[in-house]
Amino acid sequence: MSNFESDMEREKRINKHTPGSKWDESRIEQAYQLALLGFTEKQIADEMEINLQTLYYWKDNMEGFGKRLQEGKTVADAKVAGELYKNCFDRFIKYKTQHIDGGRMVEVERTVFIQGDKWAQARWLALRQKGLWSEVQKLELTQNNINITKIDLTGYTTEELKLLGKISTRQLAQNIELNDREN
Repeated sequence: MSNFESDMEREKRINKHTPGSKWDESRIEQAYQLALLGFTEKQIADEMEINLQTLYYWKDNMEGFGKRLQEGKTVADAKVAGELYKNCFDRFIKYKTQHIDGGRMVEVERTVFIQGDKWAQARWLALRQKGLWSEVQKLELTQNNINITKIDLTGYTTEELKLLGKISTRQLAQNIELNDREN
């Protein structure tokens, strides 16, 4: 495929094919290998030079294709998850280096300390224990005269959220004081 071929020309070329016209059994293993690389389904279709709809058709109708594609995704995800998990912990890594000492090659084993990745730890906990560790914060405010029931505060900084909390507390205190005066 030429680097100068426009996306529209490529789409026209790909779209003219029917779902089975580029099919052969080797596509099953090709899909698996591309999924192992972390390709999205759109990227897989592009690499196979087929339309995304053709890929969906093959997943549903070509025996073994959908299953093998999913296996590739699962293996790749499991490997990444395993490495993320490893990065959560302090660990020592051993490796060998070679250098020349007195005219001869010497192999030396070295040990390096790698500190656990704080981001990986926070991410793991945020995914596994959302209620305790999620960074998403929602605050519900209700007030008689405004009738606000929910505000999504996910885009605010911690400082802004603290300020909103102080404002709402003061507003509630004022409302309580007004109600007490009226009664």
